[in-house]
Amino acid sequence: NMGVLLVGIGKIEESLTFFKTALEANPNIDQYWISYIEALIKLEKLNDAKAILDEAKNNVAKGEAFDKLVLKLKNIKSSGSVGSQKKAIPQIELYPLISLYNNRNFQQALKKVSDLVQKYPNSEVLYNISGAVNHSLGKFDKAIESFKQAINLKPDYAKAYFNMASTLKEQGKLYDAVEAYQKTLSIKTDYFEAYFNMGNILKELGELEDAVQAYKNTLSINPNYAEASYNMGITFREMGQLEESVEAYKKTLSIRPDFSKAYNNMGNALLELGKLDDALEAYKNTLSTNPNYAEACYNMGVTLKELGKLEEAIEAYKKTLLINPEYSDAYYNMGNIFQEQGKLVDAVLAYKNAISINPEYADAYNNMGNTFKDQGLKEKAIEAYQKTLAINPDYDATRINLGVLLYENKQYKKASELFSLDMSSYSQSNLLKCFYELRDKPKFLKQLDYLVERGDNNAIIGSFLCRAEVSFDIKRNNPFCNKPFSFVSKFDLNQVCDFKKIFVNNISHLLGNSKIEHKTQGHLTNGIQTSGNIFTQAGSVTNKWQDIIHSQLKKYKDLFIKSEEGFIKNWPSNYRIYGWVVSMKSGGELSAHIHDTGWVTGSIYINVPPKSKKDSGNLVLTTCDEINEGSSTENVKSIDVVTGSLCLFPSSLLHYTVPFESKENRIVLAFDIIPEN
Repeated sequence: NMGVLLVGIGKIEESLTFFKTALEANPNIDQYWISYIEALIKLEKLNDAKAILDEAKNNVAKGEAFDKLVLKLKNIKSSGSVGSQKKAIPQIELYPLISLYNNRNFQQALKKVSDLVQKYPNSEVLYNISGAVNHSLGKFDKAIESFKQAINLKPDYAKAYFNMASTLKEQGKLYDAVEAYQKTLSIKTDYFEAYFNMGNILKELGELEDAVQAYKNTLSINPNYAEASYNMGITFREMGQLEESVEAYKKTLSIRPDFSKAYNNMGNALLELGKLDDALEAYKNTLSTNPNYAEACYNMGVTLKELGKLEEAIEAYKKTLLINPEYSDAYYNMGNIFQEQGKLVDAVLAYKNAISINPEYADAYNNMGNTFKDQGLKEKAIEAYQKTLAINPDYDATRINLGVLLYENKQYKKASELFSLDMSSYSQSNLLKCFYELRDKPKFLKQLDYLVERGDNNAIIGSFLCRAEVSFDIKRNNPFCNKPFSFVSKFDLNQVCDFKKIFVNNISHLLGNSKIEHKTQGHLTNGIQTSGNIFTQAGSVTNKWQDIIHSQLKKYKDLFIKSEEGFIKNWPSNYRIYGWVVSMKSGGELSAHIHDTGWVTGSIYINVPPKSKKDSGNLVLTTCDEINEGSSTENVKSIDVVTGSLCLFPSSLLHYTVPFESKENRIVLAFDIIPEN
């Protein structure tokens, strides 16, 4: 009855749903079939009407009413007309409707199109507009129905297929949308917008190669379609084809030189390629076209950091925050630089700012914990690590950091529980340390075998295997270095450079610089140690120091190039030098320790006071820990160092300083060669 009423007021299209529902509820009532078929005929859906009539015949269709319908369909087909319904809509009547649509008066447009459809039910244009209006109102099912009606009236209606594809995409029916775009293109082969939209959907579906081809087809029709080459650049980058991505962005920018997003994305691809200077130029171009592009400013900071231009990187992050004060990553990265520079107070403040914006920022909590640890604030460090794990219980780096802190506090059992949860080489090597300190020989040997079988090799394994040979009375091949004392070298830098000018004259200024902070060092007595990496803090001064270290490292490696020892054979192809300055007063000393992350450790003696005793102030290297100390003189080597000495040795060796008495400070530049994967 609802369907009949709708037909009576001219809303024939809307009546179909009710007739269909009635039939599904009870297909045995003749009138339901008749009303449905007559409505389809009025809408000129003749094929649908015939199909329903055939279906009716298989159910209840008998009698004069059905015979009339059969005859009516035959007459319509033979005449090719349904009377007055064949009138085409004049263009002048479309103008008000199109104006309503363009001005986003969608409700009024929907009423207008509904009125016109009653007058011109065979107008495919009206149904296409009806679909567009319903799409804009979020009535996607009705929109699809309208587009289908338009296509029924005009099977080669490319625009209706195109619009239907857009609606299917909004519904999340991506494969159906692709099919509709393909149908569009089978009708209108130069429809470049269809290729472009299809490319976007294929990209979303992860069919990246097909997406690229769709964008290429777009550009073959319209070479100046900047968005197509831009999206192709994004897709190439997702495919890992960075060079092709850069070329696509260049094509985009040749069309639209002010396309700031293209500059920014090109910078990202260049950054991944390691072309840092080119990436920096791309970000600068981004900001010249859009000075308030916060992401580009942030990316510039990342690039400057990679280039080692830390102060410029900080300025870039500060500018990012001026544009967008809520950019938590800018605060976080700034904190990382401050930490590397040894500016621990500034680093903590930056991390706190990042956390105030994003309370769930696990990375910021973790790194703040590291900074607190360097400040000697162990309780605050533990609290920060615990907050990190509350946010992300599987944060491996934090578990490791907390484990290291517990290990340093001699809580070996708790530390081992944390290290066992992470399978990285560093964690598993630290687990070996815990088993050693717990004097659990079976677990130590089992863990050692596991690490060796896995192919792990580092200073921790080398050092603790040497110690275990005495503590556990074992003999195993040491994958890092079997005879570490054979690889201890001392050089005289006075023969290499103007040592006084380059090192001595600069050290007092560096130590007196209030911007260079100090850190807590548990092994150090009566002295200070600079915080962070000294090579990132003093500009051209430490650059000269690094150049000298690099040249001496080459000599060191060449000296032992034929060695079969693991740390020589597996010398890292990429490494960084991480250094710090230690200044001790009279009575100062440094207790025995190793540098866990180092490969080769070095020390440059910038000032060594006159010796009051034979060994005072000497560098001592040993394979023995406190438990086995003095068990054999073969396991200890004392090096008589003077101002200008450079000592290099495997990082697996324990080392310490003999206490000294003097009015002068003993000043040493210590450093590690740290492998970079």
